[in-house]
Amino acid sequence: MTTGQILAVAAILVPAFAAFLVAYWHRKQLRQIEAYRRDPSVGLTPPPSPLWRFVTSRWKLLVVAGVPALVIALQIYFKAPVTISTVLLVSLNVTTIVVAVLLELIEGIVRIIGKVIELQGKQLGITEKVVAAIHPKGGSSSSGA
Repeated sequence: MTTGQILAVAAILVPAFAAFLVAYWHRKQLRQIEAYRRDPSVGLTPPPSPLWRFVTSRWKLLVVAGVPALVIALQIYFKAPVTISTVLLVSLNVTTIVVAVLLELIEGIVRIIGKVIELQGKQLGITEKVVAAIHPKGGSSSSGA
C-alpha cells in the first residue's frame, strides 16, 4: 500500500472509530445515571472499563515493549537497505521486548509469592490461637509422671 492509500483508509476508519467510541461512552453514561436514579449508593462515577483496567495495570509493559515494536514495524514499512546498524537496531529492539515480557512475568511471580507469604502469616496466627486453646499455659502438664 502506498502512503496515500494508508491515509485514505485512516481518513475513513478514524472518524468511524471515534463515532463508535463516543456512542459507547454516551450509553455508558446513561446507564450509570439510570443506576444512580434507582440506587443513589451506586454513585455517578462508573467503574473502569476492562480495557482501561488492562492498560493501567500493564502500562509499563505496553510502553517498554510497544516502542521497540513500533520501531521494528517502521523498519519493515520503510524499505531501506539492510545494513549492520539496521540489524543491530532490530536485534536490540527484539531483546528489549523479550526482557520487558520477562520482567513482567517476574513481577507477577513476586506478587504471587507476596500473597502466599501473607496467607502463611494469617495461617500461623490461626494455628497459634488453636494451639493456645488446646494447651493453655497455666494448665497441668500432659506427662504421666
